[in-house]
Amino acid sequence: MEKFNPEALLALEGSFLKVPMEQLKRSMKPHKDLDRELAKASLIVKDLCQQANKGEIDVKSACENLEAIGKKLESLKRKLNEANEEEKKHISRGRQRLDHLVELSQIKSVNDPEYK
Repeated sequence: MEKFNPEALLALEGSFLKVPMEQLKRSMKPHKDLDRELAKASLIVKDLCQQANKGEIDVKSACENLEAIGKKLESLKRKLNEANEEEKKHISRGRQRLDHLVELSQIKSVNDPEYK
Protein backbone atom coordinates (compact mmCIF):
# COMPACT_ATOMS: atom_id res chain seq x y z
CA MET A 1 0.00 0.00 0.00
CA GLU A 2 2.55 2.54 -1.20
CA LYS A 3 -0.09 4.61 -3.03
CA PHE A 4 -1.51 7.52 -1.12
CA ASN A 5 -4.98 8.75 -2.03
CA PRO A 6 -5.24 12.37 -0.85
CA GLU A 7 -8.79 12.77 -2.20
CA ALA A 8 -10.08 10.04 0.11
CA LEU A 9 -8.32 11.54 3.09
CA LEU A 10 -9.52 15.04 2.22
CA ALA A 11 -13.07 13.74 1.88
CA LEU A 12 -12.83 12.37 5.40
CA GLU A 13 -11.26 15.49 6.81
CA GLY A 14 -13.52 17.89 4.91
CA SER A 15 -15.91 17.98 7.83
CA PHE A 16 -12.89 19.05 9.87
CA LEU A 17 -13.50 22.55 8.46
CA LYS A 18 -17.23 22.57 9.16
CA VAL A 19 -16.93 23.04 12.91
CA PRO A 20 -15.17 26.43 12.93
CA MET A 21 -17.38 27.66 10.08
CA GLU A 22 -20.56 26.68 11.93
CA GLN A 23 -19.24 28.33 15.09
CA LEU A 24 -18.47 31.45 13.09
CA LYS A 25 -22.03 31.51 11.75
CA ARG A 26 -23.42 31.19 15.28
CA SER A 27 -21.21 33.99 16.51
CA MET A 28 -22.94 36.38 14.08
CA LYS A 29 -26.07 36.47 16.27
CA PRO A 30 -24.81 39.35 18.45
CA HIS A 31 -24.42 41.42 15.28
CA LYS A 32 -28.10 40.94 14.48
CA ASP A 33 -29.01 41.90 18.04
CA LEU A 34 -26.83 44.98 17.72
CA ASP A 35 -28.66 46.10 14.58
CA ARG A 36 -32.00 45.68 16.31
CA GLU A 37 -30.92 47.56 19.44
CA LEU A 38 -29.34 50.37 17.43
CA ALA A 39 -32.59 50.78 15.50
CA LYS A 40 -34.52 51.03 18.79
CA ALA A 41 -32.09 53.61 20.17
CA SER A 42 -32.28 55.60 16.97
CA LEU A 43 -36.07 55.69 17.15
CA ILE A 44 -35.99 56.89 20.75
CA VAL A 45 -33.51 59.66 19.92
CA LYS A 46 -35.57 60.66 16.87
CA ASP A 47 -38.70 60.82 19.02
CA LEU A 48 -36.90 62.95 21.62
CA CYS A 49 -35.71 65.32 18.88
CA GLN A 50 -39.25 65.67 17.53
CA GLN A 51 -40.57 66.41 21.02
CA ALA A 52 -37.81 68.99 21.54
CA ASN A 53 -38.66 70.70 18.24
CA LYS A 54 -42.31 70.93 19.26
CA GLY A 55 -41.39 72.16 22.73
CA GLU A 56 -43.17 69.20 24.33
CA ILE A 57 -40.14 67.62 25.95
CA ASP A 58 -39.78 66.78 29.62
CA VAL A 59 -36.10 67.34 30.43
CA LYS A 60 -35.99 64.80 33.26
CA SER A 61 -37.61 62.11 31.10
CA ALA A 62 -35.31 62.91 28.18
CA CYS A 63 -32.23 62.64 30.41
CA GLU A 64 -33.41 59.30 31.78
CA ASN A 65 -34.04 57.99 28.26
CA LEU A 66 -30.63 59.15 27.05
CA GLU A 67 -28.89 57.63 30.08
CA ALA A 68 -30.68 54.32 29.46
CA ILE A 69 -29.65 54.42 25.80
CA GLY A 70 -26.04 55.15 26.81
CA LYS A 71 -25.96 52.20 29.20
CA LYS A 72 -27.51 49.90 26.60
CA LEU A 73 -24.99 51.01 23.97
CA GLU A 74 -22.09 50.41 26.38
CA SER A 75 -23.42 46.92 27.05
CA LEU A 76 -23.77 46.28 23.32
CA LYS A 77 -20.22 47.50 22.73
CA ARG A 78 -18.90 45.07 25.34
CA LYS A 79 -20.87 42.18 23.85
CA LEU A 80 -19.71 43.10 20.36
CA ASN A 81 -16.06 43.19 21.48
CA GLU A 82 -16.47 39.75 23.08
CA ALA A 83 -18.09 38.42 19.91
CA ASN A 84 -15.26 39.89 17.85
CA GLU A 85 -12.66 38.07 19.94
CA GLU A 86 -14.63 34.84 19.58
CA GLU A 87 -14.84 35.30 15.81
CA LYS A 88 -11.08 35.82 15.63
CA LYS A 89 -10.60 32.48 17.43
CA HIS A 90 -12.94 30.69 15.02
CA ILE A 91 -11.20 32.22 12.01
CA SER A 92 -7.80 31.24 13.38
CA ARG A 93 -8.96 27.65 13.97
CA GLY A 94 -10.41 27.48 10.49
CA ARG A 95 -7.18 28.81 9.00
CA GLN A 96 -5.12 26.24 10.94
CA ARG A 97 -7.37 23.42 9.79
CA LEU A 98 -7.24 24.63 6.21
CA ASP A 99 -3.43 24.77 6.36
CA HIS A 100 -3.44 21.22 7.69
CA LEU A 101 -5.61 20.06 4.79
CA VAL A 102 -3.32 21.81 2.31
CA GLU A 103 -0.35 19.96 3.82
CA LEU A 104 -2.24 16.67 3.52
CA SER A 105 -3.09 17.35 -0.10
CA GLN A 106 0.62 17.72 -0.92
CA ILE A 107 1.59 14.29 0.42
CA LYS A 108 2.31 11.90 -2.44
CA SER A 109 3.12 8.67 -0.64
CA VAL A 110 2.58 6.97 2.70
CA ASN A 111 6.37 6.86 3.01
CA ASP A 112 6.65 10.65 3.04
CA PRO A 113 7.83 11.96 6.42
CA GLU A 114 4.90 14.43 6.47
CA TYR A 115 2.46 11.52 6.49
CA LYS A 116 3.84 10.13 9.71
